[in-house]
Amino acid sequence: MAKVRKRVRLKLLPSIILLLLVVSLIGTGLFYAVRDWGREPQSVQTLAPIGGEELAEKFPDKVRQPSVVRMMAAGDNLIHSSIYKQALARGNGTEYDFEYAYEQVRDVLALADFSVLNQETPIVSSKEPDTYPSFNSPPSLGDLMVDLGFTVFNHANNHILDKGASGALETIEYWKSKPGITLTGAYSDETDRLEVKTNTVNDITFSHIGVTEYLNGLNVPADSPLRVVSLTDNKRTREEVEAT
Repeated sequence: MAKVRKRVRLKLLPSIILLLLVVSLIGTGLFYAVRDWGREPQSVQTLAPIGGEELAEKFPDKVRQPSVVRMMAAGDNLIHSSIYKQALARGNGTEYDFEYAYEQVRDVLALADFSVLNQETPIVSSKEPDTYPSFNSPPSLGDLMVDLGFTVFNHANNHILDKGASGALETIEYWKSKPGITLTGAYSDETDRLEVKTNTVNDITFSHIGVTEYLNGLNVPADSPLRVVSLTDNKRTREEVEAT
């Protein structure tokens, strides 16, 4: 029996050595990944083999410079009464000043080439700000989000119908009035939904879709042009993905 156990150990030895080698390689890769996180990307010349600089000078149209985009995403931007009442107080009771609530993230957002925000509350200027369970935020909130650097906004979430289909349509119109803003997740009609929402940064084009899991039990009225895509609507969700 002792001899049998010895043979088993000898057979397992190569497998153990191979496993240790794999673990070592993975650990080495993770070390370099963590070490290099946040470093500036190298140019094509430094990544090219010996003689790469000469080739780039000789054939400038053949050597492609890398395009790099730093994107940030944030959310849910869900504004309860404690926030907008504080903002009203800071605006001397005549306007909503939300700057204080976001001043700690302004410098962070400035590091991105573009930023995406899931705007959880509708922005309906014809109605008063409102809190749980039927939210609404004043336009000054959206104005500040744009000023902070957000250029892509998603409204496919469970609160988009808090002020009805008319409130959602008014929210859409608010964002469409902002130059350079990309809105996804809520659409003014079927034509709007079928149009792929994109933005281009540093020669890279990004496509955006917004799909929500639920609408808090609410539904888009059958006679409304508003379109919001549900995660359970496989046909429309597939259309959105394939269109990009």
